[in-house]
Amino acid sequence: MSDPTNQGDIGAAEKQQGLEWIARIYSEDPAAVDNAKCDEMLVENHPDFPMSTFVQTYPPLRKYLEQHGPVDFDLQDVSHADPDRSYANLCVGGDVIFQLIVRFEEVSPYRVMYWMSHPPLPEGVSVRRYRAEDAASVVELEQVCPMEMLDGSQWTVDRGDAFHDYLELMEDIDAGVVVAGDQVIGFFSCALRPIRYHEQDTYCIYQHHYRVHPDYRAGTISQALASFVDPRRTFASYEAQFPYSMVDPNNAHLQNVGFPAVENVTIARLSLPVGESVATDLATPTAETCIELINGTHNERGLFVPYTEASFATRCSKVASYSHASFVGNDDAVMGIWTVGEVNVLHKDGEQSESCVHFVLDYGYRSLDDFTALLDEVLASSVMQGATHLGFLCDARAEEYEVLKAKADDEQSLAVHTLPFTLDAFQDRTVYCDGVYC
Repeated sequence: MSDPTNQGDIGAAEKQQGLEWIARIYSEDPAAVDNAKCDEMLVENHPDFPMSTFVQTYPPLRKYLEQHGPVDFDLQDVSHADPDRSYANLCVGGDVIFQLIVRFEEVSPYRVMYWMSHPPLPEGVSVRRYRAEDAASVVELEQVCPMEMLDGSQWTVDRGDAFHDYLELMEDIDAGVVVAGDQVIGFFSCALRPIRYHEQDTYCIYQHHYRVHPDYRAGTISQALASFVDPRRTFASYEAQFPYSMVDPNNAHLQNVGFPAVENVTIARLSLPVGESVATDLATPTAETCIELINGTHNERGLFVPYTEASFATRCSKVASYSHASFVGNDDAVMGIWTVGEVNVLHKDGEQSESCVHFVLDYGYRSLDDFTALLDEVLASSVMQGATHLGFLCDARAEEYEVLKAKADDEQSLAVHTLPFTLDAFQDRTVYCDGVYC
């Protein structure tokens, strides 16, 4: 459950009616799933997903009813602790069967926007919003949650003191943690990536950092996180067009992501080894030059939203570790280098290898020769001190990919998965890859 402190009674009576209506749906009340009733209670009643099919399409409820037969769920422990979420327990005979999380519209009549539920968490375990002070605990969690590959190898990623900056650099993060006492045992977040889709500026949903401590994976932690950090929250605010995932085909735990892979589209995460560092002072181009070169390189690529003076300034002001001073180059090529020092550790065949990576988050150029020349300067410059590699995220169809591949000593090929009706967004043309969302 959320923090128990109630923050107000605005719309409480209407919200109570909405919660009671949801309880009746779980109890298989025919009147609750009547289409007219659903039109009254829901902000948007989707004809493709009628409430009359809810029991069949929600496996935990279907399984419970198959085991116990028809039941009447009681509503208990109602709380409006968060301004954009309400909480309640759905109980049978005093036992909590599901914990309910509901979002209502912000004005009267406070209709239901969506809801999620999950079986109850163990005693002493709770889910709440992520806070900046949780960052170190989430980093510790990632160390015990390596990525398991099909070849038996394991990857761990140590984001260190920069973990919170990873989240801050993204757009509108909604993140949750599951805690047991003082220990973070689960983490999940989703962000909005600004994109241009069908020539309209919009957003797509990016879900990431899904981690559950190995000692708690047999329970309901992952379901609680998926219920608490629900991407549909963003649809109402931003009319986001679609979710997508970039999945390493060798990651054994991410083979079934729920929607199809985009055929013949691969996003490469490339690591380029750093040369012997020399005391080279690379110039910082003006903001106008950065904008011109970045826009000129990516403007015809799918999903790219051209920078304006205001949006570039916003990009450079979110965290101290990535600012206008992070950009190096000249009038012909530019790179924004995030000197984050992410530590990647690979365990394979009984051996361990480690790399420390800085990332290029923005780049642009007039010609491939200009890009290659600047890249060589960066790899040998003092800006790379403390790192073993420079990281890029790049569509394998982009013209600069071959230049990067020739210099890389490691490449992770990521398959793109998205909803069927948005496959064309990735297939039509080369896709712009924002390095923040990696």
